[in-house]
Amino acid sequence: MVQNIVLAIGVVIVLLLSVFFSEWMNMSIGMFVHEASILLVILNGMRLLKYKLKKKSKPCQKLKKLYSRKEIYIMKKATLQLETLTCPSCMQKIDKTVRTLDGIDKDSVNVMFNSSKLKVTFDDSVTSVEKIIDAISNLGFDVLSSQVTEA
Repeated sequence: MVQNIVLAIGVVIVLLLSVFFSEWMNMSIGMFVHEASILLVILNGMRLLKYKLKKKSKPCQKLKKLYSRKEIYIMKKATLQLETLTCPSCMQKIDKTVRTLDGIDKDSVNVMFNSSKLKVTFDDSVTSVEKIIDAISNLGFDVLSSQVTEA
């Protein structure tokens, strides 16, 4: 940051002195040199920013946890056919309940109102389709069928 300020002030002072005390400096040359100095300041700022970003970069905590595990678990996808959902609040109850279960990828929970289906990705070592079905059944909804695949 200080480098850029010193560089910019130095170029402007040299240009001003050249314009006032020299006959070889005309307006077009002065403008060209000034624009070149602005470009130089921008490039130097980009270089410093790249250095600063490189210096501060740290690995993501989630990736650290993932790679520090001794075993990598394979996530599974489940598609559950539910009984016909009659209102959006039914859909919200199911969504909220499934998201609170351990081992569920909370971003993958998708309850589809029109087709009465639930799609979810889960960690098979933590939870199972049976636990998800039990949680939905405890709400008073029937699960008509289920299909599990690897994610």
